[in-house]
Amino acid sequence: HYILIDPHKAYDLKGKTVTRKELKLPKGKKPLILSIDDMNYYEYMRGHGYADRLVLDQKQHVVSETKDKNGKVTTSETNDIVPILNRFVKDHPDFSLNGQKGVVALTGYNGVLGYRTNELNNKDYLKRKKDAEKVVKALKRDGWTFASHSWGHIDFANSSYDKIIRDTKRLKNEVEPII
Repeated sequence: HYILIDPHKAYDLKGKTVTRKELKLPKGKKPLILSIDDMNYYEYMRGHGYADRLVLDQKQHVVSETKDKNGKVTTSETNDIVPILNRFVKDHPDFSLNGQKGVVALTGYNGVLGYRTNELNNKDYLKRKKDAEKVVKALKRDGWTFASHSWGHIDFANSSYDKIIRDTKRLKNEVEPII
């Protein structure tokens, strides 16, 4: 009897403290926050059974795209958590409070959502960025939110202050404009 919620509706992050907000849930429901780390579709994952990126189909629904070893590209509504959960919530709207799905925590060192937006000098950079922005817009429309997982997937506990600052600047410059 769980229901997906937006964490921003459950907690107040003002200042240096985090305080719990009062949630108004349907009777008998327990809040559930779904967080998905690294939805970047890293290079090392390609060709190993994972989707290569998220794209929009002809109806502007978010689906996964995969290219096989022969170069054949296929899209699917059942090969990634986003289209699977979107379909599930469509069929079971009582599983989501106000259409909320999950939080996508992105890095930036291999681009975002399968688009190599980290290659700033690539001739296709602007197209990749625009395509990623379209997918982000659709994800937000569908109830997904975004969070930082750092630009370089760094370990904050074992990183210097200067490294954290550099990493954060890259995330703010390369990822935030897309999301």
